[in-house]
Amino acid sequence: MAFGDIAPDAVLAAIQIPAETRGIAIAGDSTGGWHRIRAPHISLRQAVNVCNKHADRTPEVPALAPFRPAVAPLYSARVPLSKTAAATA
Repeated sequence: MAFGDIAPDAVLAAIQIPAETRGIAIAGDSTGGWHRIRAPHISLRQAVNVCNKHADRTPEVPALAPFRPAVAPLYSARVPLSKTAAATA
């Protein structure tokens, strides 16, 4: 679904938001209308940190299991970041 499906004037409202104006968006609602909304702008790192902090609150919904990405297990083994150079005399 696109804004044009919700209301043609939602498209006009969306393209009038300047790219440098962060935190403003157009959101459609269940009535077929739309609203201009504001949200605080945070960095991607801040968003990841908040998600990780509250990950334990995520409910287990079995019906959504087929849509979860396959994630490799995290390894805690220490791996040297660089090779040590042989000493030369």
